[in-house]
Formats: sequence, C-alpha cells, structure tokens
Amino acid sequence: MTATLISEKRLLPPCRAACPAHVNVQAYVSLIQRGKFREAVEVIRKDMPFPAICGRVCFSPCEDACARVNVDQAVAIRALKRLVADIEHEQGRVTPEPIPKIQRKSRHNRGWTCRVNSSLRTCKARLSRNCF
Repeated sequence: MTATLISEKRLLPPCRAACPAHVNVQAYVSLIQRGKFREAVEVIRKDMPFPAICGRVCFSPCEDACARVNVDQAVAIRALKRLVADIEHEQGRVTPEPIPKIQRKSRHNRGWTCRVNSSLRTCKARLSRNCF
C-alpha cells in the first residue's frame, strides 16, 4: 500500500505533492495567468473549501518544493491563492450565509447567580455581626 502512495506522489508535480491538500497548483496558476480568476478559484475549491484562509495562514510547503527555484525563484503560490480569493470576494461572488441567532434560556445561570448573591448577602450579614 505504501508503494502505491509513493508512486502516486512521484507522478504529481513537486508543488502539488508537497501541498497537504494536494491542490492542483499548476492548473490554477495557469488560469490566473490567463485572467480566469473564477475558474482558478473553482480549481482550488475542488480540493480545499477555504482558499482565502489558506492564502493567509498556510505555511506554504508548495513554495519550498517549487521546481522554478532551479530556474530563477519559486512561484508565490500562497499569494496567488489569496489574490484570487480576494478578487472573488470583492466581486461579490462569495455571499456568506448569516448564522442564525439562538435564543437560549438557561435556568442554570440564573440559579448560580441567585446562589452567589445569597452567599454574598450571607457573608455581609456575618461580617457585620462578626460571628463566624
């Protein structure tokens, strides 16, 4: 089983093999190069649902494994991912659904508050009488 995983990793480009989410980096970088930002985000979302977050917090192992380092310098893959996610957000394609507010009525908290208040009143009464 491990032999198949190793052989699969050898078939992938180094950037994709290094990516924990195995995002198709070459596909979305070439789409960005052609100005097809919507399609680039769709390619990213196939493997990872949150490109904007990953574009900000990822430790970018794909950039460390980038083969372009042998030619000139590594491609700024994380920055490109962040760019297309920000463009998508600015153009209004991402519309987050509001989280419904839940009305919670907790009797436990009220009971705890009453117990604390009654304890404080008891302490004050004892302190005023100096009887412990």
